[in-house]
Amino acid sequence: MTLGATALCTTVVIEENEVTSSANVYPNPAKKFISTTFKININVYTTIYSADGKVAYKSMGIIKPQIDISKLPAGLYLFEIKSRDGNILQQNKLIKD
Repeated sequence: MTLGATALCTTVVIEENEVTSSANVYPNPAKKFISTTFKININVYTTIYSADGKVAYKSMGIIKPQIDISKLPAGLYLFEIKSRDGNILQQNKLIKD
């Protein structure tokens, strides 16, 4: 009995993201509003996740220069911007006072 050998070849493709702009989220910590700077004029998903992974805020469209977070409870959040095809363009930790 002869055991055969199997060769496994995997190709990994890393695509450069077309979006080279970055977003800054400030102030951090924040109480009522956060401001974002995002130097691109495309529709994106803007989401804020609570520490337990629940969606606390979500919008789709051109980035708003200010986001009202006054109704969110104090705590740690994840601010995320994704392209329409799901690529993560920016992630920031956010502290709500």
